[in-house]
Amino acid sequence: VMRRLFETGRLLIDCCAEQGALRPGREGWRSAVRVRALHARVRRRLLLRGASGGEAWDCARDGVPINQEDQAVTLLAFSYNVLAGLELIRGGPVPEEEERAYLHLWRWVGRLLGLRDELNPCRAGMPLAKATLESIVLHLLHPDALSVRVAHH
Repeated sequence: VMRRLFETGRLLIDCCAEQGALRPGREGWRSAVRVRALHARVRRRLLLRGASGGEAWDCARDGVPINQEDQAVTLLAFSYNVLAGLELIRGGPVPEEEERAYLHLWRWVGRLLGLRDELNPCRAGMPLAKATLESIVLHLLHPDALSVRVAHH
């Protein structure tokens, strides 16, 4: 777990440490492409696991591993959630131009990581990002009746 957290931190640093880091061939771009390739290898290994004698991945039950929805919700953790947190700390909205620029950064990172643009929650501003996050959370967490009551209290 710690190794995975450090790798994620490295990706963030590589992508955001300097202007132009996400241009082709630069460190952020290379780091994102490495993560994309890693995800592809893990996805393939999991999908082929049953053929090599391990427990088969159940796509009907669990979906495709590291799928587009998984990538979108992870992208939201670094985009929408950061901006929403900044708004709480600031006591008001982040300036619109900065918000757009930050979401654009994460739209591009998502593209480099293999997230299809039509599924990228950063493509059209905070309202889409928020709606996508809420939709995915409800889909993934399957709240029970008590959870719904508490949320609406």
